[in-house]
This record gives sequence, structure tokens and C-alpha cells, in this order.
Amino acid sequence: NKLMFEMEIPFQFKAGYLARMSLSYSLTSGIFSVEFEDLYVVLGPICRHLGRDEVLTRKTSEIQRLEFIHTRAQFQRKNGATDRDLFKNLFDDYLSKVAITFKNIHIRAELDGVDVAGTTGVFGLRVETATVT
Repeated sequence: NKLMFEMEIPFQFKAGYLARMSLSYSLTSGIFSVEFEDLYVVLGPICRHLGRDEVLTRKTSEIQRLEFIHTRAQFQRKNGATDRDLFKNLFDDYLSKVAITFKNIHIRAELDGVDVAGTTGVFGLRVETATVT
């Protein structure tokens, strides 16, 4: 929940179930595989207000992040490097050898407490198979 809050995703984790997760590594190809199967996630809206301390902390964090981005942009202009180039040079070999597969994912968002024309809402998403390489 903290991660979703920091990423400003307006949902919180309510419940979940993962039937199977498997890890494998191929010695011949060097590919590391992660497979998630039968993943069920239930989300709900974040229904809380920030206190003064939380607002101050978030604003301070945002200012520090913007200062960092500005300083990094100045450095990149001097040296001609971009984040994409740096990331690619550092991790290209490792990331090219990772495969993540999701099978049978169900994500359900329950909007209890959110009144839309006198009813509460629910929506879901089902993904049969997705692979990230």
C-alpha cells in the first residue's frame, strides 16, 4: 500500500492470492525466468486525507526530487549523456536475460464507499497470458 500511495495510484491493496510462482534459470542460454500463475488481486480506493505532516513530507520530497532532476539535466547537457544511455549501458546485458510471465491474472477494484447514482461500483480486469522480456 505504501508503494502504491507513493506512486500516487488511487487504490490500496485489500486482498490477494497467488496460486503458484516459479523461478528458473537456463544454464545454456543464461535466461532467468519468473512465472506467476493464478494471481488474484482485490483493490479498493484510498479514502483518507493527508495530515499536515504528511503534506509537508510529500511536498519536501517532491521539491528534492525536482532539484535532483534539474541537477541531473544540467550534468547531462554538459556531458551529452542521457538516462536512457546510462541505463542501457549498465543493465542491457542483464535485463535482456530476464523473462517474466503472468498467467491467469484477475484484478478487481471494489469501489465501496464511492456512491455513484445510489450504487457502489466494481470493475475487473482479466489477463490470460502476458510476458515481459
